[in-house]
Amino acid sequence: MEIAKNIIMEGNEKRGLMRLVYSGVPSDIVMISNKQFLERENDIGHIVYYALKEGLPV
Repeated sequence: MEIAKNIIMEGNEKRGLMRLVYSGVPSDIVMISNKQFLERENDIGHIVYYALKEGLPV
């Protein structure tokens, strides 16, 4: 699992993300606002908590 925070995607980055989605590589992509991220980063049981705990920074 990889974590990318505070990213505003431009065209090339969006295309790269779509290539990952359709490549067949198992991955989880969660897109949330910074506000939601900050609200949930310590919420045990929420996907954001586990992404921070188990994910790898991008």
